[in-house]
Amino acid sequence: MAKPYAVVNEVQSDIATGNTWTRGTDTSIVLTDGSDFDDGGGYIRIGDQTSFALMEYTGRTTNTLTGLVVCTLGVVVSSGDETKEWPAGTEVSRVWMAEDGDDLVTFPQGIRSCRVRAYAAGALSIKKTTWVRVPFDTESFDAGGDFNVTGASGAADATEANKLHDADGGFTAALVGACVHNTTDDTYAIVSAYVDSGELTLSANIMANGENYVIYPACFTAPENGYYSVRLGVAIGPSADSGTDLHVVATRYRSGSAVDIIYAFVTGANAGGYIGWPVADLVYLESGDLLWVSVYHTSSSSVALANNSKYSFLSISLESRP
Repeated sequence: MAKPYAVVNEVQSDIATGNTWTRGTDTSIVLTDGSDFDDGGGYIRIGDQTSFALMEYTGRTTNTLTGLVVCTLGVVVSSGDETKEWPAGTEVSRVWMAEDGDDLVTFPQGIRSCRVRAYAAGALSIKKTTWVRVPFDTESFDAGGDFNVTGASGAADATEANKLHDADGGFTAALVGACVHNTTDDTYAIVSAYVDSGELTLSANIMANGENYVIYPACFTAPENGYYSVRLGVAIGPSADSGTDLHVVATRYRSGSAVDIIYAFVTGANAGGYIGWPVADLVYLESGDLLWVSVYHTSSSSVALANNSKYSFLSISLESRP
């Protein structure tokens, strides 16, 4: 769950029979009944007001609170109990802590828990009249871990024209349209078709047996339902024709269906052979929705992507919940 955590004050249980919990060692704690503790995480007090440890948990599986880390604000453990083992029957409570108040300031409405900016650094050549997913391969920041830069990596185990073979690749159909970087030769191609978990068809003949690759799906995953501010820019050059049309779309993928939700169009490259356009919008996304950006141009031949954080970028933040 995105912070701030839900506060269900004075929810209580105790350490289950046959279990103990040791501060500084154990990262999970088994309760007699964990059903009232929020699945998304929270702050807990283990012990009573005289002998206690204040902890943050990040998940719950039935009666087990998981991902325990030490709280950091104020007095977080009673004197002398820094490495204490608490026995079965010890009270465990979800209580309001200093961290809850701090989270309300740091994560208003969860906004800062989802704040992403990525840009394209790779030197990709984009073919004319072909939709290509923009390979945002470098993150400026990703506060919530919601942007997927690298979808797969490994080494080719066979040579075939316009193919990537890797029996251990674990490829999926969701990689169609993603960018493949041959890191051995520093060449790029686009995934044009999915064959199976060990084979992809590529737009160019770049892979040979033993050569290393990285696949960039350049995909944002919405962590929760809400209204997201999406800002993006894509530019190509310097060899675009003066009359080139450039089309840029942001695509939302939900439950097996892709829908273009932001569209930008600009025509006419400048004297230096560059053409590009920034665009921004507020869009509604549901939890688990994917979002990516694709580009299409009408220049007479292939044109390089302007691989610069100022010109080819994607920035997303959660503005409000419904």
